[in-house]
Amino acid sequence: MGRGRNRKGNSSSRHESILTEASKLKQQAERKSNGPERVPLLEKCSQLFQNALQFPLSLRDKEEALFDLGEAFLLWSSAVRKGPCLGNHSAFKGNIKKHHAIQLQLEASLYAANLCRQSVESYRKIFSMEGGELKQESRINCANALCDWGEIVSEIPTNKGGGTGLAADLYAQADNIYTEALVSDPVDVELLTNLGDCCIKRAELSFTSVNPDQTSINEIWNSAREFYERSFSAYANASSRSDIRLGDDIAGLLQNWGAGLLSLAEHSVDIIESAEAFKHAEEKLRNAANFSQTDASVRIALGELFSAQADKFSHTTDHQPQVLNLLEKSIKEGYGAALQIDATNLDALIGLGEVCLTSAKHSLRSGEKERANESSLKSLQWYTKAVNLLEEDSISKYELCFEEQCDLMYNMACAAEICGQEDTSSRALRHLMQIDAISPSELVEDPDLESLRNKDWFISLTQQKS
Repeated sequence: MGRGRNRKGNSSSRHESILTEASKLKQQAERKSNGPERVPLLEKCSQLFQNALQFPLSLRDKEEALFDLGEAFLLWSSAVRKGPCLGNHSAFKGNIKKHHAIQLQLEASLYAANLCRQSVESYRKIFSMEGGELKQESRINCANALCDWGEIVSEIPTNKGGGTGLAADLYAQADNIYTEALVSDPVDVELLTNLGDCCIKRAELSFTSVNPDQTSINEIWNSAREFYERSFSAYANASSRSDIRLGDDIAGLLQNWGAGLLSLAEHSVDIIESAEAFKHAEEKLRNAANFSQTDASVRIALGELFSAQADKFSHTTDHQPQVLNLLEKSIKEGYGAALQIDATNLDALIGLGEVCLTSAKHSLRSGEKERANESSLKSLQWYTKAVNLLEEDSISKYELCFEEQCDLMYNMACAAEICGQEDTSSRALRHLMQIDAISPSELVEDPDLESLRNKDWFISLTQQKS
């Protein structure tokens, strides 16, 4: 998040009245919990800040207006991105096809990326000015905006104006600015944490932003490992300087550090390195949980860790008991613990559904049909609770994009198939076909639906035109 500030002073002059009105609108937008409701307020306040900047302002007024404008653009970007995840763009309502929903999401992402660009430009103007008091804060916020921009474009196809190459460049710019800011304040815990987060993204993009035909795997790994090492160094530096009495978010720092170690563990092809990274990631996340007893997100992170470790284990060994044990830890110590804190946590419910379904599939492969049936039934129950929350959400509390909603329904169908709930599986698959979320060929080719292939209704679905 950006670093905010409060406007000072009061004047009856024309430009001051515009700035005051713009600040009020920005504050009103910040108080709105629903992202799309913020959009008209942020659009208007951004225009007012731009209008005010047409006047011959004092240095202080100019840099404060640019700073507030940069914040408004970034808030606006976030609100725009949330729009397609809410309201009428629900896969459950069946009133929009998948291709249309994806197009709406693409348009929102492109618009949000442009707003991030304008935010970056606003902040750059401040730290390129002579004098002023907001250069350091502007550098940090500019780098934050570049990271947000990079995250957005990484999900946009290259031929649509995005891509991982562009994302890598934006994160590199952010890295440089964070590093410059650290020269002025080398003990800033939040800044060090932000740098660590940025380097993790750069490490992950090292695997996808280069042409594998032109770059060797060793070169890719050397680049990624350098970013991982820089990230862990930044986190360690931040940890050594953090003080909870000063308001430092130690739990958040440890959680991000754990997520970075998990990223290394998942990407590493070295079994020993991967195991060590999993171990250290668990240590960081457990420490984070100790600092934040009521934070469900830390428990969800533990659930993701054990689930990822089980997945890695299943690819490197034939030891089924270890895999199932890790999945059980994911349920009890991760997602289940999160639900003890927040019984309506959507991520925890979906996580439980996914882990129970994975456990059911492992049990099926080892011939434990009774255990598979038990796990798949639990999976279906968790998924059903998640769907009920989404369908009853009249205030757009939950944010799950259209494709994620489709994945949820498809996984429900798979869980229902394993535990013999054929009617539930049929309803979910028919609905997905109606909104063009799956194709007949995908149904035929999925081994998880093998037991349904001779059913008349399933055959009918697979014979529909794509």
